[in-house]
Amino acid sequence: MKTRYLAVIAALTGLLVLYGGIRLYVSILAARAIDDGIVRMQDIADISYGRVSAGLLTRRLNMRNVRLFLNEPPLEFSIDRITVRRFDRRSAFPQYLSLRLTGVRFDPRHAGSYYPFVAGLGYDGPLVLSLTLDYRYDAGRQELNVRRLSIAAEGAGSFRGGIRVGNVALANSGTLTDVIAGHDTFMLHEASLHYDDDSLFWRMINAEAQIIGIEPSDNHAAMLLNLRQQLEKEQDAFICDALEAVMSFIQNPGRLSVTAAPRRPQPVARIMRVYNLADLVNLLELSVSTR
Repeated sequence: MKTRYLAVIAALTGLLVLYGGIRLYVSILAARAIDDGIVRMQDIADISYGRVSAGLLTRRLNMRNVRLFLNEPPLEFSIDRITVRRFDRRSAFPQYLSLRLTGVRFDPRHAGSYYPFVAGLGYDGPLVLSLTLDYRYDAGRQELNVRRLSIAAEGAGSFRGGIRVGNVALANSGTLTDVIAGHDTFMLHEASLHYDDDSLFWRMINAEAQIIGIEPSDNHAAMLLNLRQQLEKEQDAFICDALEAVMSFIQNPGRLSVTAAPRRPQPVARIMRVYNLADLVNLLELSVSTR
């Protein structure tokens, strides 16, 4: 009987050692793949990390103590943990990716010399953010579908949404810079954004007022006056609803939801040339609400 117990214990110990060895080997392979990806991002950032581990059963990849240094402008971020759920290792640029970042630390004060607006938000210490990204690329249709993008920070707010964009030649791109450079040819199919405010809106009002050289209360009043003047001249009920929703949010910042569902895909280059809210509502069939 004792011999049987010893055999079972020995077998379990062997399995545990084998599992640990395989997991270590997989983690080493994952670290090599990460290093290859970092090399492809050298044109925009330098990245270092502490430890990589890979789960055999969950198939999740974890990176800890990550530091990100943007080249232009020179900004620094630290990340406690990156969890990668799905990742395309075969393509020059990943055609699908699902990940979550926790404990992302960024100090707005360090951006002051490059972005006075960011420094003017008035934070007296680093922001701690979490980020989730899940996208998939259809090479046949040349469509990029960001199914989920969310960013949240205490003392700022939270964004979550998604977007589907066409005419994206991702398969021919080797770096993130290549993808961004081709944004003028993108076609917007649909998009959604939901924002819950946690003091960020008023901080933005104050920061903009400092740059313009006026009182924050005057800046806030000017925004409402501009929208009210547009509303008085507007005849389209659909646009009036959108303007009223934006005004309601500006008066009492809470939640703002925006969806875009144009009847036909719209060129991103054209969208970026539209500065009037009413024109943007018409172009993208925007729906705006505070719910």
